[in-house]
Amino acid sequence: MVEIDQGDAEAYLQRIYPVTPNIVYLPNTFSCIAKFLGYKRSGSSYYQNIIKKALVEYCSNYAAGFDELCTKEFPSERAAVDWCVNVVIENYINETTKIISRRRTKAFYSASAIDAKAQWTGKRVARLEQEQYLGISDFVLELNRSYAEFHEEFKKVLGCKPLTWHYVV
Repeated sequence: MVEIDQGDAEAYLQRIYPVTPNIVYLPNTFSCIAKFLGYKRSGSSYYQNIIKKALVEYCSNYAAGFDELCTKEFPSERAAVDWCVNVVIENYINETTKIISRRRTKAFYSASAIDAKAQWTGKRVARLEQEQYLGISDFVLELNRSYAEFHEEFKKVLGCKPLTWHYVV
């Protein structure tokens, strides 16, 4: 993670990191996520790469501009965290659905995943509202917890254990 003035950022980063294909400016509400993305234990984790790719795609295609992105799309840290958690869940659903070869089974699996996501979203919002007095929790903790809650809800809806995928940390 590099924090510099936005006006000089493009030229500075191209000099320091000449092989960097995309530079993405993130609002301050992404500070906890930027720390997670910048942390490298032994290289980037699978979920760091998913979130980085989604951020580059989202910000590159955002037509309105950086200031509107900051104020309208991600006005709070929770909105940014929610977006990242949903990116990971959507990736899980898409990747595991691709693995299934039979059309009928794939359709059932996909429909179950969508139902589970809807139920999980309602329960997660209720949990976050109940825990609001605690303040904002650690991003990695929230990502792990949300992924585990979704996986359990998906297990209930599907009627058996769903496909296992990569863990967050």
